[in-house]
Amino acid sequence: LEARIASLGPTHPAVATSLANVGAAHAARGDFASALPYFERALEIREAALGPAHPRLGAFLSDVGRALAALGRGAEARPLLERALAIDRARLGEDHPDVTAREHALGVLLLELGDLAAARPLLERVLERVSAGPHDGAAAALPSVAAALYAVARVDLLEGSHKAAKRRLQRALKVVDVAAEPLLVARVKKLLAALLRESRKTRGRGDQLAAEALAAFQAIDPQAHAEAIAELEAWIGPAAPEASATPTKRAKKRRKPKR
Repeated sequence: LEARIASLGPTHPAVATSLANVGAAHAARGDFASALPYFERALEIREAALGPAHPRLGAFLSDVGRALAALGRGAEARPLLERALAIDRARLGEDHPDVTAREHALGVLLLELGDLAAARPLLERVLERVSAGPHDGAAAALPSVAAALYAVARVDLLEGSHKAAKRRLQRALKVVDVAAEPLLVARVKKLLAALLRESRKTRGRGDQLAAEALAAFQAIDPQAHAEAIAELEAWIGPAAPEASATPTKRAKKRRKPKR
């Protein structure tokens, strides 16, 4: 990067690309605080060269917006993600996978900001598209069907539609790729557990899912998910060593030996 700046100058388009690549490397490790200044400088260079609505600006706007969102600065992220979506819709069309990925990112942000009326149509459209099947040349950021179901279920829950949320979460558990999305699995199980524990008839299943979610969060990153872990422990107590075992295995462990 330094060599490129020295040879081309600090405002050359190739420098912007290099800055964005460095930012992406930080973001891939979850270090959005380090990624943000690289993304911001890359956007500044490209916007000055291309103008505020150029078709090639969408990715740079999205980089900054998603980093801000990850850092809890959603109000600042929103206009950037809205601009990125508008640019890519005009450039690629409504049905392009990159547009679907942009809609998902913006929809989740709007959900976090509490703007459910704006979030729902975006997230439902994303769910419809990803449920339709594989997409040729799909963006890496394109959400899975399970992730799209989880997002819409959160909207359902916040709007008081508990039955709809439960159906979507149950479907998400059936289709999720456990190996590829362990954090999503933990989040789906936690939210579904909360709903199932509301009824005496399903409380046992809810407690089981809560125990599995607790074990999953602890295995992924206890520090990063301390709030979720504390909430789950308040429901069911600390995780037992066999918390992640299947119901059948636990039943075998409890079975008394024959006399």
